[in-house]
Amino acid sequence: MPDEKVPIRNKYNIVVIGGGIGGLVSGAILARNGFSVAILEKNDRVGGTISNFVDGDCLFDLFGTYIYGGGFAEPLNFLRQVLDILNIKIDLIPIDPPMTIYTPDKNITLYRDRKEFLRELFEYYPSYRRELNEFYEELNELYEILLEIPQYRPMGRFTVLKTAVLHPHLSEKLLFNSFNTLNKIYKKYGFSDEIRSIIDNIIAHYTLLRPYEIPAFLAAYLLIGIHREGLYYTKGSNSILVDEIARVAREAGAEIITGAEVKEILISNNYARGVILKSDRVIHADRIISNTTAYNTFTRLINRRYLSDNIRHRFDVIEDADSFFYIYLKAEKEILKGLRSPNVLFIPRLASDFMESGIIRVFVPSMIDSSLTRDGSSHNLIVSTPQQAAKWSGKSHRESKARSFIERLLNSLENILPGIKEGSEVLRYYTPLDIELITGREDGTFGKKMDFRQGLYNRGGNKTVIENLYLAGDSTFPGQGISMAAYSGKLCAELIIKERGKKLPI
Repeated sequence: MPDEKVPIRNKYNIVVIGGGIGGLVSGAILARNGFSVAILEKNDRVGGTISNFVDGDCLFDLFGTYIYGGGFAEPLNFLRQVLDILNIKIDLIPIDPPMTIYTPDKNITLYRDRKEFLRELFEYYPSYRRELNEFYEELNELYEILLEIPQYRPMGRFTVLKTAVLHPHLSEKLLFNSFNTLNKIYKKYGFSDEIRSIIDNIIAHYTLLRPYEIPAFLAAYLLIGIHREGLYYTKGSNSILVDEIARVAREAGAEIITGAEVKEILISNNYARGVILKSDRVIHADRIISNTTAYNTFTRLINRRYLSDNIRHRFDVIEDADSFFYIYLKAEKEILKGLRSPNVLFIPRLASDFMESGIIRVFVPSMIDSSLTRDGSSHNLIVSTPQQAAKWSGKSHRESKARSFIERLLNSLENILPGIKEGSEVLRYYTPLDIELITGREDGTFGKKMDFRQGLYNRGGNKTVIENLYLAGDSTFPGQGISMAAYSGKLCAELIIKERGKKLPI
């Protein structure tokens, strides 16, 4: 529901640009700590990519999101810490089993129980039983190292060094494994191309990375984390989580102002002093938090005359991830009755590069929460596949191209869901360029690649080179996915609280 209009003051302690989950968390925590806060959202409702829409009888999450982790059993469950600090309790439904993987000739279920999943792999690949066991043990050891690492507040560039100095027992483990990649582990165990392709696609599903780019730590966090923490979905749609954080922010006194698009961040003597809205209204602030991406912050919201060439380019060293093409379907329940999991990964072609495999993800949230469809005989499906925005540039024939692409995807899905083409209705679709229009993200991407150059600990921090300008969300560590973007907002707020006594410029 759109937020009610509230009068905008001329001055706040904190102005947050963007009402995504990272910005909302920052605003809520800071408001609860006595700061005057304005959260400015350009759209008519908060949530950013964690939003929903209703089409006919179906409620859809905008981009088919689910929550990685949520069982609240592990120290690495970042969302738990955010919900605890905001005293929010929501109903998280486990996705069990977390995923089913279809290949041209196999149907493999990724069970929450690690031993059960391994038994499934042993059935298909009995000659690799020892190697698969040892591979999983190695990833599990890496995961245990992550659990040992103290969660220092910055969680950024110098975390590994700080940990090594203050906790010498971890030094050897960290140094030995920090530059290890998933590809190196593959070579150690001599996996067949088919096994590699299956594991690659499970991890690429979250990271959009090639195996030579994936840090071994990240592979361990994702794959072992599925077994340790699981995947979850918020009852009623994941936007319920955003609504609850927004409620806490308002109750703490934060002003959430929708339809307020920021045109420029005011800079003077390398200090952020406020923002200029698209309406040319000026709002002054002691500190600015940008919940848009670093790229948008530095290329669209800050006048180039305030930035040296070095400053303009240092934030954009890491490549953008690819975007996706989304289809929103209403399908007959009978077609999906054979699915073991509502989260399906289809790999039409086993290839060494996951982008060549043409992976298709099918997410069926109404299998988790039946209230999402009022029609008891149908399900809501969100189908997505990685795409580059460049393939959709130019407006001519885009609609006919999209329709042709949809037909190809549905024809491919017939291999695992017979009858899907005739037994479903396409309600909406989004190309990467549509996603760019909706989210404001360059080329419709959902963040930076978390690749080997970046590792787990070299993601940008909340502070920027502009004094009193901070970042929250997927441009920062950990900041990608619902749980991590929320945690990024927490880290940003805690940094500002820590700096509360810092003398501000006149």
